[in-house]
Amino acid sequence: MAKSLKNTGGTVVKDLVPFVSEHTLNAICETSMGTSLRGLGAFQHRYREAVYRMGELFIYRLVSPWLYSEWMLLLSPTGREQRKILKILHGFTER
Repeated sequence: MAKSLKNTGGTVVKDLVPFVSEHTLNAICETSMGTSLRGLGAFQHRYREAVYRMGELFIYRLVSPWLYSEWMLLLSPTGREQRKILKILHGFTER
């Protein structure tokens, strides 16, 4: 992580949250699944975005009582988006 921070090209990193989040996700994937996310491939990028968006949808569902019911969720645009994101996440896991 220190090497990546040094390789920012002399720019000042003002917000460390995205930087630390990226490296935390890399460590989790390498440890639990044996897969590295260090590459900048399109699939790795889609996986990172899917993890982030799934977290947002989770919070949205927590604060939206009408989505507590599974059948209501499945009929909503949020549920359709969640299904698409889950396909990306499961596709990475099955790889």
